[in-house]
Amino acid sequence: MALVVSNMFSAVLDGDLSFILYLPAGIKLLSILVFQWRGAIGIALAIFARFVFYDQNYTVLQSLLMASINAGVSFLVIYSYLKIFNISSSLGNLNLWHIVGLSAVCSITNALLFSWLLFIFRHLAFEHYWHKVFLIVINNFTGNAVLVWLLTYTARRGYVQTYLRKWIQTPTN
Repeated sequence: MALVVSNMFSAVLDGDLSFILYLPAGIKLLSILVFQWRGAIGIALAIFARFVFYDQNYTVLQSLLMASINAGVSFLVIYSYLKIFNISSSLGNLNLWHIVGLSAVCSITNALLFSWLLFIFRHLAFEHYWHKVFLIVINNFTGNAVLVWLLTYTARRGYVQTYLRKWIQTPTN
């Protein structure tokens, strides 16, 4: 669903920055943060499905390797960041600056790794490597920022709690 929203947003713009908002990056970050290794497995499956069904430029083996490496490295980066900054597994002491830093680290790591994988599998010429890295960093960081802002906004306004309260209190027939 996040990929569809990102594609609708990009349809309005032209050029390299048409994918300036890549929401799946935010979904990946939040999934691994909240669900840890289980989130990484889900993200690997989602990336694999995206390559196989949506972006058919890759073989099944390339898709499997790229999805596994991408999700695995993302998990290791997030896990290491949480350990370095002594953030509890409940994420109770996670603050806005931690999220900004984590978004930046994840965006840069993903851009370098994904571009390298594209180069290794001969889907990207070396002269385009740094351009691709730059675009992925911008797209991922923007997607992370928008998703985290949206979730923070809805949580602070009480929309989620109100919806859950109504859903729980609604009698079923």
